[in-house]
Amino acid sequence: MTHPHQEALEKAIELHKQANEYSKEILAHKDLATIRMFTETNTLKNINYLNTLLGNAPEIADMHKIQEYGPVKNFFGKAVENKNVVTKKDLTPQQQEKDRFFAERDQMYAQFPQLTDEDILSKCEQPGGESIVRAVAKKIGIEGYKTRALDVSFIDEIRQWIILEHEQETALRDAENGIKGGTSFEPGEDDTEEEPEEM
Repeated sequence: MTHPHQEALEKAIELHKQANEYSKEILAHKDLATIRMFTETNTLKNINYLNTLLGNAPEIADMHKIQEYGPVKNFFGKAVENKNVVTKKDLTPQQQEKDRFFAERDQMYAQFPQLTDEDILSKCEQPGGESIVRAVAKKIGIEGYKTRALDVSFIDEIRQWIILEHEQETALRDAENGIKGGTSFEPGEDDTEEEPEEM
């Protein structure tokens, strides 16, 4: 299905992309990392909404892209050889522990907006609780998640980012459902949007 305002929407997408690149350049300083992430996320939200109207796949923010690395072949100029054979028996307990950790992290992520600051601080006092909360911060891309003080300010920042991600997911899902449901557009119709690690 071709959108009746396809050309205008494509131009709007291109302008948003240019603005996003320019914004990342002027906010490149490490002290502005959180602001840069916030502006990129919100600009991408608009780009993805426009893409969805055109039936295009949504784009992924740079901070959420998966980086792939090849095997390490040398270390400080010396060849690296790994002749140790790792068996399934060796991996199973560790994998179970990882799975348990990530399950707890995802549960905390899902519940975070509803939990009070006291609930979260209490969780941090429990064995492994602080690592879980910091893993949630890492999951949503907050810089300094390893070293920042686990205070009310940090907790509130995590909460706000999770709420923002949920809003984005809901907006994209609603827009995609509109396309799949056969939503039609008429000319002139207003189509604007009203692994665990050592901490």
